[in-house]
Amino acid sequence: MGDGNMFKKHSASLVLFFFVTLFVFSNNLPPWVTSYGIHTPFTEQAVTGFGMYKINESEAEALDAAKNQAMDDLVRRIRVKISSEIFTRETDTGDSYNSYISTVTKSTASLQIPNVEFLIEKDRNSVYALAYTDKADLINEFSGKIHSALLSITENIKNAEQEENSGANMSAVRRYIMCLPYFPDVYESYSLIRTVSSTEAPTVFSSLDVESITTLQKVVALEQMVKRKIDELKGLEETSLDRALEKIVFILKEQNVTSGNLQTSAITFQNTDFSSPFGQYAAQKLSQILQSTLPYSPEKKVVQSSYWIQGDRVELLVQARLPNSGGKVIGNASAVFPLEAIPAGYAITPRNHVQALLDLMDFEEDAISDGGIHVDMWTNKGRSEDVLVFREGEELELFFRVNQPCTLQITYVLATGEKVLLEERFYIGIDRVNRVVRYPYAFEVVPPFGVERLIVTAFSGTPPEPNVLPRIIQGEEYMVFDNVRAAVAETRGLKKKDTTGELRVGETQIGITTVP
Repeated sequence: MGDGNMFKKHSASLVLFFFVTLFVFSNNLPPWVTSYGIHTPFTEQAVTGFGMYKINESEAEALDAAKNQAMDDLVRRIRVKISSEIFTRETDTGDSYNSYISTVTKSTASLQIPNVEFLIEKDRNSVYALAYTDKADLINEFSGKIHSALLSITENIKNAEQEENSGANMSAVRRYIMCLPYFPDVYESYSLIRTVSSTEAPTVFSSLDVESITTLQKVVALEQMVKRKIDELKGLEETSLDRALEKIVFILKEQNVTSGNLQTSAITFQNTDFSSPFGQYAAQKLSQILQSTLPYSPEKKVVQSSYWIQGDRVELLVQARLPNSGGKVIGNASAVFPLEAIPAGYAITPRNHVQALLDLMDFEEDAISDGGIHVDMWTNKGRSEDVLVFREGEELELFFRVNQPCTLQITYVLATGEKVLLEERFYIGIDRVNRVVRYPYAFEVVPPFGVERLIVTAFSGTPPEPNVLPRIIQGEEYMVFDNVRAAVAETRGLKKKDTTGELRVGETQIGITTVP
């Protein structure tokens, strides 16, 4: 990507005209259908999600597909709220425990919501589903998960202390190591409770009555104590990146994590969704060690990692998950090594990471969580929850999926800081709803390199006129926003009406790291 050359189109066949299919609901359908899930019969005490699917040959298949879409939409709304709330809270407060919950926003990719029920409607063309669950049920369910995780942690610690007192240090190390996968369960469940009810979240730990663990900070202190014990008893010292990776792999192996069908993404920078040359280099080394050291298993695993700069040290956090089991954490490890141990030539931060972080803050603030349109976006290298690193000369393709007819606006934030309106109106009609739609242009990655960002906003009607100005970039004219806040401000809290009624909006974005 980069400057003007990034907009060089490579696609041989371009979609020049879009045929708009008129879509009219039956008169007897309830408001939750005709508003695409915005106006529901439930109060604010429920979380809802909307889905619809065209009946082709089998009505049963259409029903299952509509219910799956409704569940995806419900989870997505919770994910957006968690992502925005966690990111804002960490950035604003600078809490000392922010790195320990940095993976929360990524882990919600496989978020499992209990006690979900459905309203179902249909007409001659489509099946419609509204998924709903009570917020009180969510709080009870995830409070129970916290309680269960804390009991497992404290039981393992007691057993470890007994082993340590008897001189069985290696057995004690294993007990302490088995505590670690339970801490993400606590942090993630707490984050969901806080998202659903910020007033009840602070009292969660005190109401569980698990020894003296009454606050989130005490959970974090307990995790830090466990990590210190592992280092002391095992004699681990991370003097280099290689030693740090060896420690992480040792811990994951003790937690029975296996290799085989193992996906390792580039390591992200702190609580962001972007990486760096170092993040990609370290991920490749970690993947090689995992594959060569851990025992084999065909079960699919995903390794998610982030790194944090703490003065003259770097902390590396790694989690292994089972994506086919609700994102269950099966491995959790960390290591700290000297900043000076990073090999020369591998920048630990993208050159524009400060501005990229500010842009991410602007986007996350007041992010749309219930705008009525569910829009997914991914590239030819993966979906939005993946870490996307593109090398110079590689081709970037975009794909979309929406849950209702809409028009997309696409904004691209360049590594140089320009915010370019890439596409003003890309229409997706009813015939392509819930299907993968390829954007008819491809782009080539060119210098300068760093963190870039794609922002997509979906509108049920005619999008508002974007507030952009013409600017010449490397000899070509583009329409440019002043900043990310200006690029997204018009899409949030809209009260305008189109000819069919309320203007619904949806929003998504992905960060892309480009490297030479």
